[in-house]
Amino acid sequence: MRFFKDTNYNFVKYGRVAFVFSITLIIASIVSLVIKGGPNLSIDFAGGLKVDVKLAKRVTLNELSDIRDRLNVEEVHTVGLREDELLIQSKGTDVADEISKAVYQYRKEHGTIKDLSELKNIEGIDRVSFEHIETVFTVGEVKTEATTRVSKEEEDIVSPIEKGEKAKTNINAVDLKTMLERFQEVVVLDLKEKINKVLSDIYPPDGAGDIDLNRIDSREELVRILSDVLPENRAYVVADRIADFRNLDKPLALMRLIPSFTKLKSIAGLSEDEVRKFRDAFCLSLFNIRGIEVVGPRVSGEITRLAFLALLYSTIGMLIYIAFRFDFRSGVIAIVALIHDVVITIGFASFLNIEISLEVIAAILTIVGYSINDTVVYYDRVREGLLQQRKETYAESLNRCINENLSRTVLTGVSSLLVLGVLYFLGGLALRDFALILIIGIILGTYSSIYIAAPLLIEWDRYSSKRRGVRAKRRKI
Repeated sequence: MRFFKDTNYNFVKYGRVAFVFSITLIIASIVSLVIKGGPNLSIDFAGGLKVDVKLAKRVTLNELSDIRDRLNVEEVHTVGLREDELLIQSKGTDVADEISKAVYQYRKEHGTIKDLSELKNIEGIDRVSFEHIETVFTVGEVKTEATTRVSKEEEDIVSPIEKGEKAKTNINAVDLKTMLERFQEVVVLDLKEKINKVLSDIYPPDGAGDIDLNRIDSREELVRILSDVLPENRAYVVADRIADFRNLDKPLALMRLIPSFTKLKSIAGLSEDEVRKFRDAFCLSLFNIRGIEVVGPRVSGEITRLAFLALLYSTIGMLIYIAFRFDFRSGVIAIVALIHDVVITIGFASFLNIEISLEVIAAILTIVGYSINDTVVYYDRVREGLLQQRKETYAESLNRCINENLSRTVLTGVSSLLVLGVLYFLGGLALRDFALILIIGIILGTYSSIYIAAPLLIEWDRYSSKRRGVRAKRRKI
């Protein structure tokens, strides 16, 4: 399908104007990055905490603001269309790193720590709960029931937080790396306690009982609990209905919460008398902390290194491919256009205060492929035109190829932008930055293929022709 037939727009005519425009954008991007002290790195690269919370109902903007203020974190936003999942993020949290180094240094200077209360003398230790330090550490060998229950295989695949309990660590017998890992668990326990308190104030539980039906994650456990207030056969029926509603047989990310006993009545088909019994015996928490991820300085540094290498290797790979497929000149110009796209995209991200996250890096790598693909198509058309030996200049041949390829360029770009537009407006806050970066990158990739790569090819050809002419004159002389 061709929407633009027999067009003859003079694209290369505006090459130098485009150069000025692009240089202006690049300078503006660099200035923005310098003023803001570099790109706005996300937790993946700066380190920090990520908390995934499931709610029993949609969250309001006022509640989001209240949660952010009470927890004193940088970002709280919803995930997905249902707006009943929260992602709580706090950057640059290196408390565990600082405390573990201080404790390790204290142990080197004072020898064996005879009692954990000695740690109270260390400056900054009060930033974490001493109760949670006692939960994680000991001054001697201690074997807990959890140690015998958890197999070696489970130790490898299940995190300490997911197990709920783990053998305490002898603070006198660990290296700095292990001490850091265990103090990260202390930080997680502190954070979990704080989040539980804040969310319990904002979303108080429904019911007067101590057993939380929203924290039971298996049908068998539900049957056992419900058998205390219902006949056994009835308990099986009600448990199955609750389990089906909560998606207990599905992964944790798909599990749901029961928002109220009124809702439970309709879900399980309870009578009024049964609802009263349930209210007295059970409760329904309206949130569930599904996971806490700590990204320490070492991990974030490694992620930063790998992200840089991914961009570097992809760029080098593109240069080698194009140089081999076409010629070295084409490869160099394609990389120049690529750097143009990436620098300006990062500049837009800086100007719009978009965090550079792993998702954004994925978007930038996608832009790399998109931009190169567009440029390669034009190169291929130019080579075909030159092989046909038409009576036209290099600039005319290049301009004709751009016109011939205009329908494909517009259709590809518009279809991509339509999909990304839907993703931006309907994909939730978690995907918004990813979609926006791709939108900016696709527009820049299309622009650079026409107004950067093509004019650079023409200028390089003119320069090469002049040099060939000079050499020919020297030979005659």
